[in-house]
Amino acid sequence: MYLCEMDPNFTRWMEETFALAQAARGTTLPNPAVGCIVLDRTGKPLAKASTSPGGRPHAERAALEKAGARARGGYLFATLEPCVAFPGKKSPPCAAAIILSGVETVVVGSRDPNPLVGGKGIHAMRKAGIKVVELSLEDRIPDFYAGFGHFLTTHRPRVTLKAALSADHMATAKSGTRTAITGQEAKRFTHELRAASDLVLVGGATARIDDPQLTVRDAPGRSPRRAVLWPRTGLSASLKLFQGPSCMAIGCGPRPADLPASAQWLEVPGDGDHASIAGLLDQLGEQGFHDVLVETGPRLAKAFLDSKLWDRFCLIRSPTTLGGGVAFELPGLPETAQRQSALGLDTASLFLRPEMLP
Repeated sequence: MYLCEMDPNFTRWMEETFALAQAARGTTLPNPAVGCIVLDRTGKPLAKASTSPGGRPHAERAALEKAGARARGGYLFATLEPCVAFPGKKSPPCAAAIILSGVETVVVGSRDPNPLVGGKGIHAMRKAGIKVVELSLEDRIPDFYAGFGHFLTTHRPRVTLKAALSADHMATAKSGTRTAITGQEAKRFTHELRAASDLVLVGGATARIDDPQLTVRDAPGRSPRRAVLWPRTGLSASLKLFQGPSCMAIGCGPRPADLPASAQWLEVPGDGDHASIAGLLDQLGEQGFHDVLVETGPRLAKAFLDSKLWDRFCLIRSPTTLGGGVAFELPGLPETAQRQSALGLDTASLFLRPEMLP
């Protein structure tokens, strides 16, 4: 059965292609995670692939290799615009492979944010007589690659801050103790934010008091790398963060003697006790991270807001009143949120850094 771009199957196949990219997130850095599905001329699936660990081979080439000659006259779905050759490129261009495959229709979820590529892959395929359809799934796919675009232009990851506070602007009822403020829907939302990130970072106080796992359990998707800002007083090796191979500790100076052997140490510039936010983001950029989620307490949130080195702030407000405790100051946050959504009894507000506002 021949498919057309108005066919709901186009959306269904792109959703499945997007799921492939999401499942590969964090394994392909510094390259973006891409999903690809090839169908024959009747709409029957021939091959599915995502970008391989480490970034190569690309999803399109892997899928076309599996499909072989049966791809001729068929369809190719890719979440990101197929690449073209440009100076310094290490892998062969996917647009050329698609043209040679004889595929007749290519469905693309997002244009490549790389200015050396953006639009050129689509142009090359159309020039070769291939029908190219752009299907962004209500901009969900372009947002998936927005961190990659930010990384390309700034050499730093896109930073999303996330915090929760009570109706009377408290972070917790008592210093040094954990207070459950938000409900189950807010927890699920936080896990969705983690699944959409390459790295999740917490401060040393949050790690010590809350003892979070920082994994994805209540939402679909992969768990990101986990990181903690190492405090001067150190942290216990029994914390859940350190139970597993994917944790990174970040701080000034040489590796602490009491840091568990399973954890990676990332040294960043600072004043000896506090890491420089700019230096931290430079180092995370060198590590190849595109999207970093910072689950902040009051002190770390203020440091990022004061530095103006953040991009998005997800603020979850609870209707609960604590009547005192540790106050949450939010200096420099825009007065108006870009978007608000209900999370059960809680409310999530998305703020953009003023320089990013349209």
